[in-house]
Amino acid sequence: MFYQAFGFQIRSALDLGALPSAPAAGESDVQVLVGPTPDQLDDVRQSGLCYQAGPQGYLFHLDSVGRYFVNSGRQITIEPAANADPESIRLFLFGSVFGALLHQRGALVLHASAVATPSGAILVAGPSGAGKSTLCAELRRRGMPVIADDICALGPVDSGAIAVYPGYPRLKLWADAAAQLSIATDTLLAVRPNLPKFEVPVADAHLTPLPVRAVILLTPDAPGELSITPVTGFAKLAALAEQVYRANLVPAFRGVGASPPHLAPLAQQARVLRISRPQSPFPVGQLADAVLGQLP
Repeated sequence: MFYQAFGFQIRSALDLGALPSAPAAGESDVQVLVGPTPDQLDDVRQSGLCYQAGPQGYLFHLDSVGRYFVNSGRQITIEPAANADPESIRLFLFGSVFGALLHQRGALVLHASAVATPSGAILVAGPSGAGKSTLCAELRRRGMPVIADDICALGPVDSGAIAVYPGYPRLKLWADAAAQLSIATDTLLAVRPNLPKFEVPVADAHLTPLPVRAVILLTPDAPGELSITPVTGFAKLAALAEQVYRANLVPAFRGVGASPPHLAPLAQQARVLRISRPQSPFPVGQLADAVLGQLP
């Protein structure tokens, strides 16, 4: 089966769900295989409870899901655990695993979601739980197609601009966020069994690279009203560097002292806004109004 995501043609032995299909033409950029994976890497530069990373590749494992080996930015081998469900396998494939592959291929990988506007992409970045997907779902409701959710792959296009590439066409929403947006979840797949977080399909996703217009840095820590602070000058570069997905993988793959690519031109190109919101309740409509008010 052939698919398209992150600007690549992907040939996969597994069903990749809602990922757009691609014609079977020429050699694929990325292969997803099912088979045995290494027990460990020989040259480990970074490691944690569930992963090892080094010049040879990236090894990720969860006992209830399986093992993944990412090799040279071109091949992902999956060794599923017994009775692993397809949703969980895809969840980690399009999270940590593809994040590692994108780093290996030299993309700028941000922990962000993105929507399309006529004048360029708006990225919503921030930590887990900040409300990235919820805000993008509200912006989509207002007519802005989704480009990517949770992980954004960025790189230069022919014009020289830094663009975001289309990712997996879905939004992951917790049950309370879906209810706030009047999205019924009774027919939706849970991202993992018994977890009240759901995959919301995005049939109208934006499917071509789009230059970045703005980056919203979203934090759920405002004591009262929303606060909006433009980030300017050299502070933009530091603020964007904080949003790099699994930033510790960059020196593991690219060498000690290496920094994420394309940050400086992105900082020059895009407007950056830091928005703090109350933790609860989540004023998603007010938040969307604030974003659009800053980016007419």
